[in-house]
Amino acid sequence: MTLSTLQNKDLPEENTAFSETALAENSLQKDLRISGNYLLLTVFCIIFGAVYEHFSFGVHSFYMRYAFLPLLLLGVVPCHFLALHPTLPAPVLNARRAWRAGIAALCIGSLYTGALEIYGTASRFSCVYLIAGIFWLVTALLLQLFHAKPCMNPHTIVNDE
Repeated sequence: MTLSTLQNKDLPEENTAFSETALAENSLQKDLRISGNYLLLTVFCIIFGAVYEHFSFGVHSFYMRYAFLPLLLLGVVPCHFLALHPTLPAPVLNARRAWRAGIAALCIGSLYTGALEIYGTASRFSCVYLIAGIFWLVTALLLQLFHAKPCMNPHTIVNDE
């Protein structure tokens, strides 16, 4: 290899363009994969609720029947929206984790409360799942809104005067 081939100025631009295209496609595939996972969990919750209510001797619970809604409305729909709009910024890692925790708390709390209603009892701990779910969803929104934006040009000098 000669020094002139190492100093080819077109090479970094091509790699940058290729990597941006690859990252956009990879992000789209990731959003669709996550949306598919949420969709599978949604279907599982629908089937689980139907089977549970089938063997409950005619007792029904709206919490059990609609336990799939947090997964559908807070999981599948936002992931599809992000996949269809690739120009939107991707959620930061901690915001995604908090969002998932909120969805899980709401879904599990709904299943728990539904099972207690079908059984014919109640628990004062049922509201903890709702509070925890809302807490994690609000935390995720705040983390996404107030995360530090990366500087586009690393050579930009900020003057503090």
